This record gives sequence, C-alpha cells and structure tokens, in this order.
Amino acid sequence: MLMARLLARMPDLRQRVQTEHVPDAHGNCQECGVAQWPCELYEIASRADELQLSA
Repeated sequence: MLMARLLARMPDLRQRVQTEHVPDAHGNCQECGVAQWPCELYEIASRADELQLSA
C-alpha cells in the first residue's frame, strides 16, 4: 500500500505506468513480458488512482 500512496503523489508516472502496462494478445503485460495482466505495477497504479480520487 505504501507504493500506491507514493504513486498517488506522482500523477505523470502513474499515468505512464497505466499506459505502458497493457495486455498483449495472449493476456500478458506488454511491458513486463511474461507477467499475467493486470501485472502488479498496473494494480498499484490503479490503487493509486483510487487513493487520489478519495483524497
């Protein structure tokens, strides 16, 4: 949760993570490679969005 709180303070980086970490045709994260989508970084960025909206 700490990472999400930190990322909530960095909207440009949060948006970049969400833009780059998208699923490929096989359901894996394009940026991470073999990680199933949604990957951990995308999940953290999504949680940061929720924290930002509730602040």
